[in-house]
Amino acid sequence: MEVFFSTSALIVSLISLLISIWLWRESNRPVVSVRIRTHKGGNVGIVYNIEMVNSGARPARNVRLLATRTELERALAMEARKTSDFENEFELVMRCFEPRAVVPILLNGETVSNSFGHTSKVSPFWKPGAIIQLRIEYEGMEGQSYNSKAALKIDDTAGFAGSFYGSSEER
Repeated sequence: MEVFFSTSALIVSLISLLISIWLWRESNRPVVSVRIRTHKGGNVGIVYNIEMVNSGARPARNVRLLATRTELERALAMEARKTSDFENEFELVMRCFEPRAVVPILLNGETVSNSFGHTSKVSPFWKPGAIIQLRIEYEGMEGQSYNSKAALKIDDTAGFAGSFYGSSEER
């Protein structure tokens, strides 16, 4: 009977150790998120940045965003292709998903950004409220691989429902 309890205690201890190691690894790793933020907005249009944020406890290496051209084209306004600067602007957006756009090191707590188009009635590019699906791939400092999916919404981030009275600094 004592052997049974000793064996049971050993098994419970090993399981507990494995769970502790797994939880430690999950809580001490990079966690990279992506979002679209309003760079500047007004009554004519809104220009956006795409931001990568490492909110994890460790630095991330070789951070890369992946989205297909088709996925990005679905988010374009119908009139976008008719504007004179469409090809240049779309190329700038596509650069965010090229291999050369890999961020070699993204420290924990750090944010990096890049321009990411605009919404406007005068010179349309993105459809307001469009959703873009993408993948984020990155590594930990010891070479562990991580990837996640993200849905980006093209919308003014000054007000979560698309409207606001002003910033708290103005009060």
